Amino acid sequence: MSGQTRWGTINPLIPSSFNRHYTFSMMAADEAAAEGREAPPAVAAAWQLARSAGAWWPFAHSVVISDRPVELHVNTDHLLHREGGPAALFRDGMQVWGWNGHAMREEWIMRPETIPARDLKHFDAAFRAYAAARSPVGNPKTKLKPSSILQKEVPQAAAEEQIAELRKHNDGRLPFFDRYVAGEHEVVWWELVQLGSSVREDPHAADALAVAYETMRRVKANILRVTAQLKALGYTFAHEPHELPGPKVRRQIAQLEKMAGILPLSLRAFYEVVGAVDWTGQHPGLVPRMDSVAPDPLVVFPIQDALDECKNGWREESDTATIVIAPDDLHKSDTSGGPPYEISVPDLNADSKLLNERHDCIL
Repeated sequence: MSGQTRWGTINPLIPSSFNRHYTFSMMAADEAAAEGREAPPAVAAAWQLARSAGAWWPFAHSVVISDRPVELHVNTDHLLHREGGPAALFRDGMQVWGWNGHAMREEWIMRPETIPARDLKHFDAAFRAYAAARSPVGNPKTKLKPSSILQKEVPQAAAEEQIAELRKHNDGRLPFFDRYVAGEHEVVWWELVQLGSSVREDPHAADALAVAYETMRRVKANILRVTAQLKALGYTFAHEPHELPGPKVRRQIAQLEKMAGILPLSLRAFYEVVGAVDWTGQHPGLVPRMDSVAPDPLVVFPIQDALDECKNGWREESDTATIVIAPDDLHKSDTSGGPPYEISVPDLNADSKLLNERHDCIL
């Protein structure tokens, strides 16, 4: 199965994992050639293993063996393919998504309408037709009524003043925020994401902003702490490791949303509270030169970078676009890699999916 366009993880991972493929067709040819003669022990063992397991990788002192799938779906050319579900399913619940032999993500198959138009054009014609058929048509959407708090100048200098202003807007109630500070971090964010675009309406907007601001204050504190620890370890930063937001950040956010599209609340709060971070650099132990592992240090570009891209005319004539957040893990290690980490805009949700990132991270 090959990698889909603009998703280059599959192709480099598979070839670099083997010295040579030993496929079923090669095994069959060898078995036919050895008819009437005793096969070498290593070859006979390979045949036996292939009959009782899935793909496997032998090493000098160990072997990785995978289970066989319990369900396979293929097209007429016997390539992994399925509309509306995983092309392969394993007993432990692992799923493989494929389209005509190309590796896919679950959301591409199940929610193709979320794929930015500038990316969708790189898929084959059959998938574009599938995406068009899955897109909702003829269903009038309820018009969103964004809360006025999203346009208000909420104090940033003191957290107490900020929360007080948000509580005032919400008649004193911030249930999501109160649960978040009480320790329900992941659950609160999950519930905010489930609200979809209604997170921008009253009474959710002020509450979601309070959670986003508090989250990013903790992110900022952790960035300052880790940056200081890295400096103490002798880590050499390639760039300024942390850039605080400037005095015009709200104006920059408004300008970016006008040019590119609405930002998810998480990224908006990051720009307002944290600013930017770049931990790329060198260290003999943490990031040794010419190492085989790309450590993928944290990077989030300044908002001015996104504005500069917009001003340079990168945005295509479509309903959606992307904002580049960071280079991919290989480019961070000064190695030719794949497309950068980015988010699709407009995004009216509380948080956004990070695109082109193989760990399936949210922003």
